[in-house]
Amino acid sequence: MAYLGPWVFSFRSPNLRYFLVVLIAFTLLQIPPLGRTEWLGGVAARAVVALGIGMLLSGVHHLVYVEHYVHLMPPWIPVPQAIVYLSAVVRISFGLAALVPSLRGVATIGSLVLLCVVAPINVRIALTGIAEGQLVDADWFRWLRVVLHAGWIGWCGWCLSILPKG
Repeated sequence: MAYLGPWVFSFRSPNLRYFLVVLIAFTLLQIPPLGRTEWLGGVAARAVVALGIGMLLSGVHHLVYVEHYVHLMPPWIPVPQAIVYLSAVVRISFGLAALVPSLRGVATIGSLVLLCVVAPINVRIALTGIAEGQLVDADWFRWLRVVLHAGWIGWCGWCLSILPKG
């Protein structure tokens, strides 16, 4: 069995990294002085802003490490590099939209749809074991990606349920 050490939750796993960023950002947004910032509004707005921060960082990561994500794409997807770039731009767009109060609902719905569309890729990674370069090369760690991706999707659903309607 591989030594897991203190870095088992390494930043080398994108789903783990960005879901933790969302949770940490949401927590920090509750603490003064940010906790009293009128622009952030209530809990719903802070939850969407945290989601936006995670989407922004995820999009930048996709731009910087394009080849890593191309490697994870199913072979039947045409022009995988273009798809990765498009995904990065869409993630960054939704991340920025989450910072604009009037666009938070759109950003949340868009993020939810995007995360649902790419979820099968994480299942494929877990089933085939193709995610090279992970800190832990174990089935449980690849399935952790799927669980954390579901956490992202659940966060979007929670944001939608608490956002003001109308």
